[in-house]
Amino acid sequence: MPEIPILFDLHEDVALYFYSGEGYGYDEDSLDNDLKSRQADLPKYRRGNVKLVFSSVFPLMRTLNPQVARLISQGYGGPNSAFTSVASAEISYELIRIYYEIQRRYKEIKLIEEPRDLKTVMNSNQLGFLMAIEGTESIAGPSSIELLWKLGVRSLQLTWNFDTKYASSCMSENDYGLTGVGKALIRSANEYGFIIDLAHAGRKSCLDTLEISELPVLISHANSASVYRHKRNVDDEVLSALKNNGGVIGFTLIPDTVTKSSPKISDLVGHIKYAKENFGSEILGIGTDYFGLFPPDKPPEGLEDISKFSNLWTLLRENDFSESEIQALSFGNALRAIEANAKRWR
Repeated sequence: MPEIPILFDLHEDVALYFYSGEGYGYDEDSLDNDLKSRQADLPKYRRGNVKLVFSSVFPLMRTLNPQVARLISQGYGGPNSAFTSVASAEISYELIRIYYEIQRRYKEIKLIEEPRDLKTVMNSNQLGFLMAIEGTESIAGPSSIELLWKLGVRSLQLTWNFDTKYASSCMSENDYGLTGVGKALIRSANEYGFIIDLAHAGRKSCLDTLEISELPVLISHANSASVYRHKRNVDDEVLSALKNNGGVIGFTLIPDTVTKSSPKISDLVGHIKYAKENFGSEILGIGTDYFGLFPPDKPPEGLEDISKFSNLWTLLRENDFSESEIQALSFGNALRAIEANAKRWR
């Protein structure tokens, strides 16, 4: 029986779980215990052979705003809450502090800040958390990259579902792409080796960024628009540009992006197989969005938590994926993209 491959997850909202806990109904703040209802914790990470998690800093909070709720609901095709960026900087700092508290509490977890940290987690029993800002609402300007760098953040997602002064989002009514200051932000991110993430970005924002970025880019949690059309999914032109950039897409478990209703693992495999057959196995990755999947969102049956990814590997083998292609998907491609950026970490 094949060994369980290493898994890099390109997007989880771990700190949000502790910051809000909304929708989970958990009654403890420990990651040690294997809670049945929890999508990830230390026992599940171990069973899934997870070595790295892009750990989101999501700086928005829920609010009551019918206009915003309608915008998001229309984008996802179903009822959704409204969010506000009114205190985004303060929330970002609190979420970053939570990750440092997690590292202090659990010796098994190591924040990834230097290239040698990647080697440490790959060659030990530790689990790497790489802090990733989700959306640029909290970023005052390109010069703020240095501050975020010193706080330990190593990845930057240009947008969530809101347009910003840097770039248009996938929910935009006017996909204007990168602005002038947005291009400056990309250059600053490249200078420091910040891993740029285009999940939630508008189509033109994606293409603009992939044209000018000097380093490999991630689309951390999305699926293929050619397999299932959804505003959060990316089309073939974007995937082609991503391949030329040396970047990686993290196929995601967000049910609305997989298929119309009640997604199965086979539906997710359809997205992965399409990308491999049309753009090659080197763009493939995984970005679950665990801890960001609030009820009633349900991941594909058999992938309810991160310990169950052996079910996906098995089905991929049945769909003629080689062991080397599965390992490229599970961690190899992501590792290559991270290391290309990490050459500029300083």
